[in-house]
Amino acid sequence: MAAKQEESDVKDSMTAGQVEDIYLHSLKHLTQRNYRLFARYLEIFDHEIESIEYTYRDSGFTEVNCQIVRRWLERTTSKAPYLDFIRALEHVGLRRVAEDFKQSCSYIREESGEASVGTSKEAMLQSGVLSSDNNDVVTECQKTYCELEGAEARSTSPSTQGISFSASPQLSDSTTGLKLPSVLCELRNPSKLFTGKAQHKVVKEIGTHYTEHKNNNPGQFPVLVEILQGLGGSGKTEIATNYVFENWKEYSGGVFYICGQSKSSMDFGLRQILQRETGNLEDDANPRTIRQRVLTWLRGRSDWLLFIDDADEPSLVKNLFPVRPKLLNGHIIITSRVRIKWDRWYDVICTPVPHLTDEDSALYLVRAKESDPMNPLAIEYAIRKLEDLKISDNAEYKAVTWLGGVTGLHGLPLALRQAKDYILEFNLSFKEYKEQYDVCRINIFHQSAESDPLEDWLENNDIDAKYVAGLREKVGCDTLRLKTITKEELRSEPIRMDDSDIDGFIDARDETSRETFAFMLDPSKDNFLTTWRLNYERICCDDAAREFLQLCSCLWYNINTSLFTAGAKFMNPCKLKTYLLGDSMDEQEANGSTVETCRKVRELIHLLHQFSFVTKVVGESQMDCPEHDLSRFGTFIIHHLVQQVVFLRLITQTENKVRSVNNVMRILSGLFPSLEEVVSDNFEGLYDDKMRDRHSIIAIHTQALATQVETLGHDDIVELENTNRLFTAVGAYLRRLDRANDARILYRLMVRLSRWRKPLNEEYLADGLRYLAMVNNELRCYEKAEQQLREGLDLYRGLSNGDKIAASLEGLARVRMDNKETMASSDSRTQVKEWLHESLNIRQRQRQQDGTHHISETTVLHQLGRFHQEIGEYDQAHQYLTDSIALREKHMTDGAAEGRYVNGHLNLAIVQSNLARNYLLKSDKEEDIIAAEELLLKALKTKGRLLQESSDSYQQGVYNLAALYSQKGDEEKSKHFENKMDFDYWKQKLLASRDAPKMSVYEFEDTKWFY
Repeated sequence: MAAKQEESDVKDSMTAGQVEDIYLHSLKHLTQRNYRLFARYLEIFDHEIESIEYTYRDSGFTEVNCQIVRRWLERTTSKAPYLDFIRALEHVGLRRVAEDFKQSCSYIREESGEASVGTSKEAMLQSGVLSSDNNDVVTECQKTYCELEGAEARSTSPSTQGISFSASPQLSDSTTGLKLPSVLCELRNPSKLFTGKAQHKVVKEIGTHYTEHKNNNPGQFPVLVEILQGLGGSGKTEIATNYVFENWKEYSGGVFYICGQSKSSMDFGLRQILQRETGNLEDDANPRTIRQRVLTWLRGRSDWLLFIDDADEPSLVKNLFPVRPKLLNGHIIITSRVRIKWDRWYDVICTPVPHLTDEDSALYLVRAKESDPMNPLAIEYAIRKLEDLKISDNAEYKAVTWLGGVTGLHGLPLALRQAKDYILEFNLSFKEYKEQYDVCRINIFHQSAESDPLEDWLENNDIDAKYVAGLREKVGCDTLRLKTITKEELRSEPIRMDDSDIDGFIDARDETSRETFAFMLDPSKDNFLTTWRLNYERICCDDAAREFLQLCSCLWYNINTSLFTAGAKFMNPCKLKTYLLGDSMDEQEANGSTVETCRKVRELIHLLHQFSFVTKVVGESQMDCPEHDLSRFGTFIIHHLVQQVVFLRLITQTENKVRSVNNVMRILSGLFPSLEEVVSDNFEGLYDDKMRDRHSIIAIHTQALATQVETLGHDDIVELENTNRLFTAVGAYLRRLDRANDARILYRLMVRLSRWRKPLNEEYLADGLRYLAMVNNELRCYEKAEQQLREGLDLYRGLSNGDKIAASLEGLARVRMDNKETMASSDSRTQVKEWLHESLNIRQRQRQQDGTHHISETTVLHQLGRFHQEIGEYDQAHQYLTDSIALREKHMTDGAAEGRYVNGHLNLAIVQSNLARNYLLKSDKEEDIIAAEELLLKALKTKGRLLQESSDSYQQGVYNLAALYSQKGDEEKSKHFENKMDFDYWKQKLLASRDAPKMSVYEFEDTKWFY
């Protein structure tokens, strides 16, 4: 009898609370990467998710998910909610969890049009949903999830972009079986208020263009490139995002995203794509290899979509995706402010993105004000509402139509969004908002006349400001055209620039970033900036929030919160530092970031989000994260136009700008390794996935900081701290990643700032010139490089700095030797020899005096070996190279300094390779070939012990041996080493050198970074 009673109890239907527990139990399998997609499937919208995250920010990630499900259960009208829940689990790839959930549901009972879920206690006991002692399910889920997250965080490489490519590869659409692109997991949902006939037409035309292109090219077809061109804030990204979300199922080959702002950001995005597809980048430190592998991988797919956002340098994108060999069967969508120089590439369709019309602007604002968060107002109802407003409240109607019109916000979507959020935040009518707008505008003119940024730029570059009116008439609102304007256009009407000023204009323009030109807006036509000013004044009520926003305006648009939690201790004393670290800053500095600091950062982000300065927040609920685990902190995104508005217009006092720049520089310098660490051959930032991600992001932030520093004038930099430490370290890192152009921007700025400083610090200027010359030499700008090195050398001689005098002499020699045209002259050869011997004498005197400059001396001997090898004096080259090897081996003991010990071994291997090359160039005698073979094998063994196989130096060694055995006729060994070449570059070089394989390139050591 008792047994029957127990069986009856087990089969009873569960209470409402226990039914809820069934749902909550499944949440332990959700992760930071897929919970938002899961919530969106249940029709929990982004603003609701963000509200829940903020409300339960102290309760942990699991509680946030529980609240999301509870909110869904409270309002769902589905007759079978458990089926919707199962589909949501399947939608994010949790098929096994969905199956377990099905087993926990014993039957469906429909009564009076409602469905309720009855659940067998026995099934739940077997599946572990309920414990025998009725412990709290949610507590158990939280414990299990914390354990799962801890293990997962330790095994997952960091993702520092707003778009994460590390999402689960099992994500799929349960109805079609298509792989769900990870882009959709982190891209914000398209705005449900997306308005504009022309904008909807552009979205439709993108799909039409691609379909027609495929139909016109049956079989394999070349890539179609669609350029969405428009001013900043015109809605380009929103249009592209709408298209991606509406049409991703049409691209069975995958949907991918990269940021096109710079070569660094694009290389980073490609590496994330490769990491997602292979799951391992251990052997792929070199950006060139990564680019080649991604391109090869794309060529093997069809119907893929690549979204490149914010690409204003056509040459960078075109070089990244060359036409030979062609990419096939794909679609590339690019958003850009540039409308020219996209030709001579793939099939390109350039589509201008118009601003919203006056009517569409008014409709957008009406929809925003009248919509329920769960049910946006349809266009037809908005039209009717606007018509009713015209009759019932003409003043309100005039205010809303003015706001979106030409005399208001110009139909600029980003500005309209700022106005919309301000109106909703303070529950204003359109008339009330216009009144506040007008008051703000009047106060601006009474306080001070705003300067023209174009006029300021001309004056800072010693160009007459009389050309401002003509330049503005020529380029109109598209100030980015200033970056590409020709000499003929400058001479003609309406500019009529004097020939004496044209060259100065062109030189200054080439050294100025596109971002700076893009925001040289006419102050007399920037009414929409008042919108930002209204919101900014509200932020300024909180000193910490104001300083936080000002710092964000100096960074890359995609900002990881760990930048502040880990870097706040490096800042100068200020309100923000006090707020983040508290009164006991010394203790905080010792312990690093804390949960409390993390919480405060997120509070600041939430405040900025309320006023639309932050456009997207990711992962707000992750509080208790390790200090340097960038993958779990989350990021927030601030539109680059907002950054420019804040820095150039809203921060009115120069000292506040400089203070922000100094603090950002201190944060980045504190988190980035020193120059000595970067140039180390075994630098972990090149080979360790986590460190490479972290360093790459800081390098991109440094480039963004340089863009803002460029806008400072002569008199603004008095209190600016020295930029050399950060810029030289990041510049060397960029050059090691084959990003010499990006490094040159930093070095140019170093030189400019050094020239402006009063009093002049000659050593800082000479250092900047030397580094700028290094990168110019790598970019084959030999004349500029030699001119800069000579100027720096004169400064060093005046300072009697022997070490840097020698480094400059070695640099001059290398520039001459790299320039094959000048080396043909006997006078040039004589000059190179004099430079190198003067440097050798300095190094030898230093060694004799303190006994610590033997490595520098071996470097000069190595250079002399190269010089004599280049001019065919192989016996002299042999002597210098063997002297270099002997001096290195003499000091290569276990007692050597650890850092130099590793570099010394590698540099020894490099000199051995060049001595082998000398043997091969000298003669074809068998003993010389055998000697070369022994040296090359020994060198490759050393490189293999110290370097990744993908490194240039190791690949050079493999190439040398493949070429040597090819010369000897040993095809088996030649093929063996040829198969070790990962780069198409090296394979092509080998095949091209079959007739003269001994003529390989001369390899350099770490002085490539030091000089």
